[in-house]
Amino acid sequence: MRRLIPPLLFALALAPQIALSKDLPTYRQWITDMKAQPRGPFTRLRWFCNDGSVLPPQAYACKDHGGGHQHGEWSERTRELRAQGSATRNC
Repeated sequence: MRRLIPPLLFALALAPQIALSKDLPTYRQWITDMKAQPRGPFTRLRWFCNDGSVLPPQAYACKDHGGGHQHGEWSERTRELRAQGSATRNC
């Protein structure tokens, strides 16, 4: 019985990696597609204000919201890739 525990633990540790490997070709294609897009991993520009507001791009949009910065808003695919985090990097 003791000899089965290490292989079983190893298999359980790899289970998320095995499940993720089915999605790797899709994720790789998404990254290739993003590299070819003019906006890359972003959908549009937004103002991210210090009070938590997210506003469309216009001059001084966060002036009345405590300041902020303008940045691209991630696409849905980018958010999914980021959610995978380090699991994707290890494959």
